[in-house]
Amino acid sequence: SAQVEAIVRQSGSIVETRFLDNCGHSPHRDQETQTLEFMTQFVRNLLDR
Repeated sequence: SAQVEAIVRQSGSIVETRFLDNCGHSPHRDQETQTLEFMTQFVRNLLDR
């Protein structure tokens, strides 16, 4: 979405975006397992740099 793209451009840091199906504004509640998997992979990628 345009809003997400604007946030990414302005972040000034490393960003990965993911869009989850059947998920609203609380991904940690709506898609807990998938959110944790994405977060874990993101942190691992940062540590591997």
